[in-house]
Amino acid sequence: MKDCFPKGPLQLTEVMRAAHEERKVTPYTETLREMRMAAKMVAVNKTVTEDMIANTDSQENVAKRQYNPCSIWTATTILEGDGDPHQTPKHIQLSDPIDCTNGGCAVSYSAVKSMSIGYTVSAELTKWISGGFSVEQSVETGNSFECQGQAYERVAVWKVVARTSYRVRNGVYNSCTGGKPSGNVFLITSPNSGTYNRNFYCVRGKQYVRNLGDSYNVEPGTPGRP
Repeated sequence: MKDCFPKGPLQLTEVMRAAHEERKVTPYTETLREMRMAAKMVAVNKTVTEDMIANTDSQENVAKRQYNPCSIWTATTILEGDGDPHQTPKHIQLSDPIDCTNGGCAVSYSAVKSMSIGYTVSAELTKWISGGFSVEQSVETGNSFECQGQAYERVAVWKVVARTSYRVRNGVYNSCTGGKPSGNVFLITSPNSGTYNRNFYCVRGKQYVRNLGDSYNVEPGTPGRP
C-alpha cells in the first residue's frame, strides 16, 4: 500500500473517488517512471544540440581555413601591352539612293536612318573590354543630315563611324595576382565614344552610291588613340 499510495489514506480516498467517477488514475510509480524518461530525453536533446553547435562551428572554421581568395580565378579579356591602338573608321550609307530629275532633289532628314554600330572581334571573345580607350560596345549613328542633288544625279547620305582597333588576349583574373593572359592575340574594334550626329557626308554618282546599310572599313587604319 505504501508503494502505491505513499501519502496514506487520503490518497487512497482520492483514488477511490476517481474510480467511482470513472476518471483515469495514474499510479505513482508510473508517474515517477515517466518523469525519469522525460528527464533523460531532455538530457539527450541538450547533448545532441551542443554537439550540433560544436560541429557547425567546426565546419565554419574548416571553411574559413579552406577559403582562399587567391585561389579563385575568373575568365576575362586582357589588353596586350598598350593595345597598339589604330583608328579604323567604318563608312556606312544611311539612306536609300535618290535619283534626281531634271530639277534636282534632296535627301531629307526623314529619309536618313539611324543605325546601331557595335564592336567586332577577330576571334572568340571572353569579355568585351574598352582597354582604357574612349570607346563603346555600340553607338547610334544619328540622322541629322541631308544631301542636295543636281539634275539627273544619284545621291545618298553616308557617315564615317570612328572606331579603334586594339590588341587583346583571353585570360583569367585573380584578385591577388591580377590578370594572366592565355591563347593568341586578336583584335577588338570598338566604335569611339561621342560620335552621335557627326561625320556625315554626301555621296553622288551612280558608280559610288550603294544601298541602305552598305558599308566598308578603312584598314589597317592609322596608329593612334581615339
